[in-house]
Amino acid sequence: MTFGQDMWHWGAKLVAHETAHTFGLPDLYAFEASSDAHRFIGGWDVMGLIGGRGSQFFAWHSWKLGWTGDGQVVCRATKGSDTVYLTAVEYGSGTKWR
Repeated sequence: MTFGQDMWHWGAKLVAHETAHTFGLPDLYAFEASSDAHRFIGGWDVMGLIGGRGSQFFAWHSWKLGWTGDGQVVCRATKGSDTVYLTAVEYGSGTKWR
């Protein structure tokens, strides 16, 4: 990967974004011409608007990369409902994503 002028502005966030591409994560912004390229997720994921306030990886990406274990994820394959109590990402245990 190479970095242009963005490196001087975004620094480590740009490195995290570009390195995540090498792990298979996609860009999460709109590619068609529009006034708001970040309308889908805004600044909530490093793969979107890296300058956003919540600039970390979505739980989906964390799970895909193996940083969140299968035991911390609840998936429902059939119609119904579950009550799930989520634990902050900063804590090592507990359910992270549903």
